Formats: sequence, C-alpha cells, structure tokens
Amino acid sequence: MDVTPLIRKDAKVIQSYKGGSFKVSNTVYDHPIIVMADQVIAWLPSDPVRPEDFALLAPLKGQIEVFLLGTGDKQKMLSPAVQRQIKQEYGFTVDVMDNGAACRTYNVLMAEGRLVAVGLSI
Repeated sequence: MDVTPLIRKDAKVIQSYKGGSFKVSNTVYDHPIIVMADQVIAWLPSDPVRPEDFALLAPLKGQIEVFLLGTGDKQKMLSPAVQRQIKQEYGFTVDVMDNGAACRTYNVLMAEGRLVAVGLSI
C-alpha cells in the first residue's frame, strides 16, 4: 500500500536545500524565495524581517493561512508586535523556524491541501 501523500503534479515541492540554495520542483534558486503550491516568488526580506517585507503577498490576502518563515541555519524570532501586525495587515500567522524545518513543514502542509506559504532566506 502506498502511503505517500497525494500531491498535485503541478504543485511546487521543495526537494532540497543547502546553504543559500533551494531546489523547488527541479529548479534551483540561489536567493531568498517564497514558495506556494502554485508559484515561487523572488524575495528580499529585511534582517530582521519587518511587516512590509510581506507587501508582495497583499493581493493574496485570504489565500494564505500560515506563513512559515525560514530564517537560515538558525531560528531568528520575530517580536509578538511584528507577528500581530502581519496577521492584521495580511491575514496570516507567521511561524518562525530554521530553513530545514520550514522546508519539511511546508511540504507536509502543502500535501495536506493547507493554504501555506514558506519564505526561505539565506
């Protein structure tokens, strides 16, 4: 019995990551990106990440429930005030983790059909 999740053929799946490089559905990206089930977007987040870094997602309000923020090799937390502002302005929660955890969590949630996006920084 096959127990692997059923994933749409055209869905963007994160296959691997190493340092500042991400392989998504057979395409390698050497810069920060946002991955959603149907697209990959180049991203240039601030350090530390600020609410305005999510402005390019404003047209997708209501289409993302959870945003996974990969902060490189180590987890860098966002302040509760920044998290509240992002939720208020863009309509999604932000879960912060290192890139490895963000990639794995994205693939699982996307396979479950959740409205998820992941931002991966270098």
